[in-house]
Amino acid sequence: MSTPFRRLIKHLPAVAEAVLTKCMKKDNLRSDNPNYEITFDYKFLDDAFEVGRWSGGKDLIKQEKNTNSSSNKKVDFFLEQYDIYDNYHRLKKGVVPYSDSAADVSKDHPLTLMVESKRESLLQHPTVTSLLNYKWKKFGRYLYGLNLASYIVYLVLLNVYMTTTPPRFAINITGTESGIEQGQSCIR
Repeated sequence: MSTPFRRLIKHLPAVAEAVLTKCMKKDNLRSDNPNYEITFDYKFLDDAFEVGRWSGGKDLIKQEKNTNSSSNKKVDFFLEQYDIYDNYHRLKKGVVPYSDSAADVSKDHPLTLMVESKRESLLQHPTVTSLLNYKWKKFGRYLYGLNLASYIVYLVLLNVYMTTTPPRFAINITGTESGIEQGQSCIR
């Protein structure tokens, strides 16, 4: 899936950086003021739900006004009807991404394109870093902690098993009481 912003990332990174800068809205206070805020708009970066707007709604139109209408009217109708955010700027319930496959969404994600295209300056942009920080705080650190905890449990169980289970073979070094010569192994 291609969008104008994704093409900018690949071909015109300086323009993509300007677009990311436009996605930052600073308030009128001085930056040293404790109430100073910057508001970020992630619609170009986290666009799994927005792609339908750029594709003309080909895959996401649920209904059409008139089947004989021109394609421009379909697109206009789509943009009016496919409002995906509520009044609090959260996704409405029932909104679906452009693909059901998480692998497809991840493969075509703007952040993935920045990494594959080696656009370090875009990856260091404040809009991008704030999105990454938000995602880390929202669910990344919990998934990391869960993964780390499961790995530690696995290591503990493996070590308990290894220390409590007798070996599959033993070497008799005390003598020949069992009929085995000294230094020979006995397989159980």
